[in-house]
Amino acid sequence: MIDMPHVQPGAALGISATTVKEHVASILAKLQVRDRLHATIYAYESGFIWSREP
Repeated sequence: MIDMPHVQPGAALGISATTVKEHVASILAKLQVRDRLHATIYAYESGFIWSREP
């Protein structure tokens, strides 16, 4: 069964959930992290994203 988090972005982009899953796996491998949570932490610590709090 395909994870539901891949269905919605795939539909918005006009690609299959499997393609989304493959792209996510590729990104995680390149960042050398194990899951989306750790990718988010990596992005936050690297300055790619930031908190809205002052």
